Amino acid sequence: PWPDGRLRVLFVGRWDRQKGIDILLAAMRELGEQAHAVVAGGQVLADGDRIELPPNASDVGWVNAARLEALFDSADVLVMPSRWEGFGLVAVEAMRAGVPVVASRVGGLPEIVEDGVTGALVEPESPQAIVAALRSRSPQQWRALGDNCRTRFAAHFTMDRVHRQIASIYEA
Repeated sequence: PWPDGRLRVLFVGRWDRQKGIDILLAAMRELGEQAHAVVAGGQVLADGDRIELPPNASDVGWVNAARLEALFDSADVLVMPSRWEGFGLVAVEAMRAGVPVVASRVGGLPEIVEDGVTGALVEPESPQAIVAALRSRSPQQWRALGDNCRTRFAAHFTMDRVHRQIASIYEA
């Protein structure tokens, strides 16, 4: 779904204040022809204004698991401009697929994204910080971080590892 020659940016989630879709879209307006965002998800809460996508963004709505995997496979980078975030499962899913993540430095996201290694951490509520991060690397350089993402996922976020950690807590 991305036009040729542009950075392929993916957003996955609810279109509400918490997830910061408005922040991403402001960044996309500034990026213009340099990037194109595919936005998967939709509005579920009535906690904000109606979302207007700029010309360099496409809405694919809520997607099934197979379609989401296809989006991850074709994206250069995932952006999570959250204002607050408990854990950030979408960031982990992207890293499992080898997609680097640009995320707000809030909640659990700094525990997931290793700045400069598996993506970039940016100041919250700053479209300019997202723009600067996305411009900091070429599409090829973003994709090159994909191996780091897979390695970090395997080391920290597999179900086997989580199960071992929980079992050791119960045993202790």
